Amino acid sequence: MAIDGTKIIDSDEGWDIYHFVVEDYKNGEDIQKIYQKILSEANNFCTNELHMEIYWTAVAYSLWKIGHLTEDIKERALKIISTGASDTWLEYFDEKSKKSRQKQLEKLAVQLQSENLKPIKPYKPRKIPLIPLFEKGDVLVVKMEQGYGACLVFVVDQTPRKIEYHLICTRLYKILYRL
Repeated sequence: MAIDGTKIIDSDEGWDIYHFVVEDYKNGEDIQKIYQKILSEANNFCTNELHMEIYWTAVAYSLWKIGHLTEDIKERALKIISTGASDTWLEYFDEKSKKSRQKQLEKLAVQLQSENLKPIKPYKPRKIPLIPLFEKGDVLVVKMEQGYGACLVFVVDQTPRKIEYHLICTRLYKILYRL
């Protein structure tokens, strides 16, 4: 797990939580299912004081962003915030990091105690569903300045809102065969 800064979602763990909650909500997932999934993962994430702080603050922030912060999660996050930033921040960064994290936590506490006036909206289904142009295993030929390239469609991720293609690309060299 990487920690890139002291903001609420400046770690891989915080970003994963935020992305999971917000993306599932945007894709039309039932909020009760999101609660169940996120709460079932608490034991996996909360392995020590630092990870518990990151987990619960990221969960509270994410739910606040979509406008579905429950009272129990808010209280749990506020309790963690009231104890102050973990001393473990000093192991990852310098002396200023703990103070910086504390400022971010205090800012989050104010946010959590107010209502989000512009919550993220769930996705409204399209009348015409998205249809993938390519399927897993398709090979695409791409003309480039240096010649041709080939891309293999490795994965097709489809959600109600978007289609993502994961490609493996390579440049093809001209090989002249003489018969």
